[in-house]
Amino acid sequence: MLSTLNSAIRYERLDLTAGPAPADEVTAAVRRFDARNVGQPVKIVVFVSDLSARQTDGRRLQRAIVRRLKASKALSGVPAVTVVEQPPFDRDTLSIDVFYLTDPKIRPYYEWFDDLPYVRLDGYGCRQFWCSGFATPYVRMGGKKLSAAYAAGLRSLTELQRWIAHVGLTFDHVIRQWNYIGQILQMNPHGVTNELKQNYQEFNAMREAFYQSYKRDAVYPAATGIGCDYAGIVIDAVLFEPADGHRPPALKSPVQAEAFDYTERVLVGKAAKTPPLFSRARLQTQKAAKAPNPAPDFPICCWISGTASIAGEQTLYPTSPEKQLDHTIESIARLVATAGRPVTHYRRIRLYLKPTLKAEEAQAIVERLYACFPKEICQVVYADVCRDDLWVEIEGEAVL
Repeated sequence: MLSTLNSAIRYERLDLTAGPAPADEVTAAVRRFDARNVGQPVKIVVFVSDLSARQTDGRRLQRAIVRRLKASKALSGVPAVTVVEQPPFDRDTLSIDVFYLTDPKIRPYYEWFDDLPYVRLDGYGCRQFWCSGFATPYVRMGGKKLSAAYAAGLRSLTELQRWIAHVGLTFDHVIRQWNYIGQILQMNPHGVTNELKQNYQEFNAMREAFYQSYKRDAVYPAATGIGCDYAGIVIDAVLFEPADGHRPPALKSPVQAEAFDYTERVLVGKAAKTPPLFSRARLQTQKAAKAPNPAPDFPICCWISGTASIAGEQTLYPTSPEKQLDHTIESIARLVATAGRPVTHYRRIRLYLKPTLKAEEAQAIVERLYACFPKEICQVVYADVCRDDLWVEIEGEAVL
């Protein structure tokens, strides 16, 4: 197979025993990975739980990891770093997603924006950028006009936009976005009337207003909106600039309605509600299509958004987590098939499990996942999903 900027990123999961010094443990694990010379680390995503017991939080841990990696003489460059407070499936572990580069024809540039690292990849006439996560705590955010979730989300997206401007691109170059929303389903009184507003709906309202200011087209990023234990909002993204300047296409699911077309019947709240603005998947094509399908001479990365058991806009199997998993996997397969090219392999799969699942239910779901995808490409973490009646959500990347 030809190697391109689309397909030269590989993935590996590192599982560590959670100890008293997570920043030191993560740094040592990244150094050990780098010393194996299997590829150059581009991005790490750290999943960890119970940070309050260590008297820290995700944002502070991220900064501590960055400082230690920067001080390490053994690394050729500091990869982008995101910390997500979501317990790994084995709750006593600390788990790291490592994205690494394997193609010597693609050049990585390890750079800095303020005090956070990011990585630029140049090759095959294209550029790709991996940022560190932008985290904003709820504390001291919000007021009479803006809720804490709205204000924290706005701050994190604004920081992301500042970085995008720093690298000379626009928000339309965001091909993949992750939105980790603390207490995603929580309803909070706000304003003079103490109207109850859900954190996820407040985030969606903020995102719509932000996109109106900074997005020039209506091709939304592939995205995940998921809960986390961090009392705030973390936003993460990948930018892609194709060789000929086209907009990489979005895929439309044959099973699910477009998220941005959801009606108010499935959205929470009393006032006018905003649907989540994301595409079900985006194709990272090297060059524009000459026909309805992308040019066939290069492998293509399909960025698959967070996907749950939804048909049209309605939740299916609200009382059966296993049936929800099966329907979600089927929906992903049917979505990716609309690209018109066969899947050569899945690069990464991440399963989010609702924390209230019983242990035996969670174990059964994970075993079913491993029956469908190679275990080594799967990451399983606990997190609240964006609806009360959803038990699982899956995201990932496929190479076509």
